[in-house]
Amino acid sequence: MLQNAYLLRFWRSSARNDWRITLIPVGEDSTEQHFGTLDDLYRHLQESYTNPIEAGADPRRHTKSHEGRGRV
Repeated sequence: MLQNAYLLRFWRSSARNDWRITLIPVGEDSTEQHFGTLDDLYRHLQESYTNPIEAGADPRRHTKSHEGRGRV
């Protein structure tokens, strides 16, 4: 099962500017990614989970099963 946790930050530098989106993965790869629209963010997430290897996901990080146990 492929699982990732993210911190999702919506921000703008002033009330007149457009909203921006920052996606920060929690864990080993904590490289921030920035998006200008929700559509861009959604497209990125959809591509990441449709083709995780092409998107750079390491399948070895997602091999533990947590069924029947509390969150780790």
